[in-house]
Parts: sequence; structure tokens; C-alpha cells
Amino acid sequence: MEPKHTNFIGKYHVHEIPFGKYKIKSYIFGHGDKVIFSLPSFPHSGLYYLWFISHYNLEKVRFITFDFPGWIGGSDNVFKNEMFSLDRDIQVAEAVLAFYGVKEFSLIGYSFGGALAIRLAVDHSESVNKLVLVSAFVDGNLNRRGSTSKLLRYLYILKWGWLLKIYVRLRFRIYEECLHKEGFFESGIKYYERLVSKCDGTVLLQSIYSLFNSDWTDYLRRLKGSRHILVVSSKDESGFLKAQSEHIRRELEHEKTMFIHGNHEDFLLKPNTEVIKAVIDFMTKD
Repeated sequence: MEPKHTNFIGKYHVHEIPFGKYKIKSYIFGHGDKVIFSLPSFPHSGLYYLWFISHYNLEKVRFITFDFPGWIGGSDNVFKNEMFSLDRDIQVAEAVLAFYGVKEFSLIGYSFGGALAIRLAVDHSESVNKLVLVSAFVDGNLNRRGSTSKLLRYLYILKWGWLLKIYVRLRFRIYEECLHKEGFFESGIKYYERLVSKCDGTVLLQSIYSLFNSDWTDYLRRLKGSRHILVVSSKDESGFLKAQSEHIRRELEHEKTMFIHGNHEDFLLKPNTEVIKAVIDFMTKD
């Protein structure tokens, strides 16, 4: 059975946002007054949040997202002549918000983006209405002896970012299958494949290594007691991802919880209409 195609032409706008001497590629879609600032998961472009269009009526919602420098996407690599830093990525996110003049917004952080979303929610508490954390990674101490951490440590010592880039390009075959099922036209799939080819192996490695060796718990604790946080994780998660979601829930109080099925990437690679509706409804309802 052929997939039902969703026409994304004209459904989103692209902007190149100045960041010093660099340009950050940003995307905006939906026409509503309720703004949702969306932070991508490693190593994706923010463009893949477009999949929400085929699962939710965005007349009252406006999504703003962007491409992290050095990842899949069209942003300039601000780390070309310097070491990666999470603080620098925070500055990029703040530059995007400033460009659009957003005063109030809800925030969704997925995976890697979850840690940065927590930081933004603390630093901009007067502006953030709701916060959604999807399979968020917060405390690298929970996985110091895990196989993934050990592998990243070896790759980092050897400076084998090129190997991680090869892995990401091979993983695109899985993304490609999901894009087909979501109704992307072939031209759109080829475009995303070109974005994949632009990622920088060194930045990919430094960014994921940095996350696995960071602890954002202090920022998380500053959100304690908020009734405006939704923590989304999969019932099928195991190992370090399960430990992360359990840690987040222990540290917070009064947060809302949603359990879904599937692996770490399925929230957007295999989107469920009911899940997406529940998440967006949470972020947009007063």
C-alpha cells in the first residue's frame, strides 16, 4: 500500500539567522499565537518536527525550530575553529528566540535537546509556559560504566569523529524508510539526505561526548515543584535511557508523566497521532 503523501510545500518558512559571522538555519511552521520552541534530538535537523503537520492541525500553533551547528542541517559550523561547548549551543538557541522576538513560549526538548531545554527553562523562566522532556538525557554520571560511554570515550581519545559520521550516514537508511512511511515525497527525502551529508563528524563526537559527561541535575532541581512539566519516556526503554527518565521523575515534583511504546527514536521517526496530540495539547492549553 502506497503511503499517503503530505504536501509540505508552502507549509514552512526558512530563515538564516545571524550569529556573529555565521548563519543559523531556522524553520517556522503553523500560524497560531501559541509558540512552541522545539529543540532537536541528536543528530537531527530541526526540520523533522515538520512531521507534526500530518498529525495535528496547526492553525492555533506555531513551531519554531533550528539546526544545531555541525549536526544534520544547514547551519554554519560555529565550532569550525574551536572546541564544541554546550554553552555555545545555548547561545545559538537564544539567538533564534531573539530573532523572532518571542516573549512567551512552550518548550520541547527531545533527547540531547532535553538537557538544553531544562537550561533554557531555568534561564528564561519568565518566558516559558510549559516544558516537555522526551527521552531526555540529564546526568552522564548514571552511565559512566556503560558500553555506550566506553565506546564514546575511545572514539573521543582517538578523535574518530569521521567514524561517527559514517554511522549517521548509514543510519539514514532507517530514517529514509520512516520518511517514506510518513508520506514525504522523494525530493524531500533526497533533500534531507543532502543535509545528512553536511554534518561534521568532529562536532557530532564532541557534542555527544560532552553530553555523556555532563550533569544538568542542578538545573533540573531548580524546576522542582512545577506543575507545567511533562516527562515523556518509552515503556520499552532499558539501560541508561530508563535510568535517565527515572532520575528526572525522582528530582521533580508534580510533573505530569506520559509513557509511550517504541525505541528512543520512535517519537518522531514513527509518530503516533494520539501521542503528538496529547503533547501539543499539554503545551498549548492554559
